[in-house]
Amino acid sequence: MASTSSTSHRSPALLAVGSYTEAYGSFRAKGEGVTLLAIDADSGRIEVLDRLALGPNPAYLRWRSADVIHAVLEANDARAGIVTLGVDPHAPRLRLLHRLPLEGTIPCHLDVDPTGRWLAAACYGSGHISVHGLAEDRPGTAAVTIRHRGGSIHPERQTGPHPHATRFSPEGHWLVVPDLGTDEVVCYPFDAARGQLAQPYRFKAPAGSGPRLVLFSRGGDHVILVEELASTVASLRWRNGALEPVSSSATTDVRPNTAAGLRWHPSGEIFGVSNRGADTIALFRFESQSGAITHLASVPSGGVKPRDFDFSPCGRWLIASNQDSDSVVLHAIEVGAGVPCLRQTGIRVPIASPTCVRFLNQPAACLR
Repeated sequence: MASTSSTSHRSPALLAVGSYTEAYGSFRAKGEGVTLLAIDADSGRIEVLDRLALGPNPAYLRWRSADVIHAVLEANDARAGIVTLGVDPHAPRLRLLHRLPLEGTIPCHLDVDPTGRWLAAACYGSGHISVHGLAEDRPGTAAVTIRHRGGSIHPERQTGPHPHATRFSPEGHWLVVPDLGTDEVVCYPFDAARGQLAQPYRFKAPAGSGPRLVLFSRGGDHVILVEELASTVASLRWRNGALEPVSSSATTDVRPNTAAGLRWHPSGEIFGVSNRGADTIALFRFESQSGAITHLASVPSGGVKPRDFDFSPCGRWLIASNQDSDSVVLHAIEVGAGVPCLRQTGIRVPIASPTCVRFLNQPAACLR
């Protein structure tokens, strides 16, 4: 694979950072809302463009387009919801467009289907998942709401269901939901004409592993699954809702630790997982034909409790959101024929309690 570095000038990339604004449970919170940044693709220089005071806890973000962002409000009460933010392309500045309450509590993740007509959300606290129609980029009343049931063996984290993500399949015919509380990956057939979910397939992960996040491979025939409680990552073969284990690896041997963020490098051949406890980003190679994964390297995240990270669209940079260090930290990455090389650049931006960092990628298919 050729290096992604280049001497040609590239336009700055936009990225948004969510944060915790109110403490609950074990989470500390000092954040102010959502921060909009620009990164120079050649030098890595980061500029703070705007910050929108917004609460409670806009902790997970999803770019809808170049000028629209959806965010969950991660609250354990009636304020739980989804907000839609506009990004003024001329300034650029953030503005609040719409706020939608949810039936469940502690929403932690959302995704938009490939048609752009539907948004799905997962509520960790109450066990709800919901699908909402998008009109003028704004989600409306749920077309369907389902509440998961059950639990597993962890005496504290698995006393009930905790859906941790919603992920539409690349062609939009399925909605895949990893449930940390039940140790299941639940795969719902999705009717994009009506926004409805049918009887699901269920994949049972190892007891106590805690499925957290999933991503589809570029070819769409494999799913990468992060298991938070076990600090493992697995590659699963995807066959129209049925999942079959192919390969797995520990994300770290440090304990205690919980695995967190999951992102693909733009090459589609490498992905990363963040480790809270080890405070590292673990990089893995993905073999597209077999689905095998291989651990390549682990590098310090540059702070404490890296809840999330993202690769830049050009592939030269990795930025980590270190929740308990109140900063986002930039790493340079060179991806050649051998092991990827990551190095800290010394570039860090003070952002209180950062939880999610998302680049605006191009083309639109990369927004996932």
